Amino acid sequence: MPISYSLRGSNGLIAFDASNNPVGVINPDGTVNRFSPKTFTSFAGVSATAVASTFGAVGSYDSNSGNVRLNGTGAHGLTTAAIITPAINTGVYVTWTGGNGVSGVYPVTALDVDTSGTKITINLPYVAGTVTCTAGTPGVVNYTAHGRVAGDAIKFTTTGTLPTQLQGGGVFYVKSVTSANSFTVASTVGGTDLTFDSAGSGTHTCTLWYGSAAVIAAGSTAATNTITLASFTVEGNTLTTGGNIEANGLFSITSSANNKVLSVSYGASDLYNSGNLTTTTTVNVNKIAWARGTGTVVTSPAAATGHGTATTAYQALTLAYTTDLTLAFKTMMATANEVTTLQGYQVAVS
Repeated sequence: MPISYSLRGSNGLIAFDASNNPVGVINPDGTVNRFSPKTFTSFAGVSATAVASTFGAVGSYDSNSGNVRLNGTGAHGLTTAAIITPAINTGVYVTWTGGNGVSGVYPVTALDVDTSGTKITINLPYVAGTVTCTAGTPGVVNYTAHGRVAGDAIKFTTTGTLPTQLQGGGVFYVKSVTSANSFTVASTVGGTDLTFDSAGSGTHTCTLWYGSAAVIAAGSTAATNTITLASFTVEGNTLTTGGNIEANGLFSITSSANNKVLSVSYGASDLYNSGNLTTTTTVNVNKIAWARGTGTVVTSPAAATGHGTATTAYQALTLAYTTDLTLAFKTMMATANEVTTLQGYQVAVS
């Protein structure tokens, strides 16, 4: 929560969070000495795999038993035994653009029969319904119990003819929800209500549009092949000058001769980066980073998990921790169909 500055105590100004809870004492330079660390935890566990590099970008999807089925451009390279059967459902990292989809790891619920398949079904509802249109200014889409809200991206298909304004297969946006069973649409988010010149003919279908999807593939390029297993925002001034951040996480990975990379990043810098791992099954990371000055954080070498000695010098990271920064646990796999699991993490910041 954002920190506010108010109320002078015996030791100086007291800092409060957005819920009006006292969190620390404000230093002369504006930083805050926290009374106790702020913690971020998750013990649920999340698993992810990378698809074969031929899967490529996904421009469309359809329905498989009510879930979204991504249609790839090549073989996904995944097998049911490795991906579907583990105790923690294995997911793929999907990046959505141009719609309502939120980028992240989605558990895989079904695959094509074998590794020559090109389709992956993920745990994301496929939302579509039969609609009619009412001509007028504005035009109205009639959709029983639609559940849509203003700004939702949608697409229309038909067995007949849509109103002229909805033709072309493009993306439209809910403008105004006029009732539980109707809404108006616009060509852009928050744009002008469209006029419908007719009701059209035939059977129309309205689909909630998550956007165009890209599934992160196996490889060794950080910019394109890195999967974020978990991330959260550490708000500015949560880490204080002279304070520290302690990040603990337990990774388990497929043991093979193929390269895997694990990392924990804060802002744009790696607190931990394993480099290429082979024949490794478990990595327990315990990194402590100390704030020095208002923009410097020091920690053990990136390759060190956090305990013991190292033959290389500590690293000094330039980090503007007085602003919001993202802390993330990530993985990168060189070979498809192998799995990285973040069993859980606990981060304390003071």
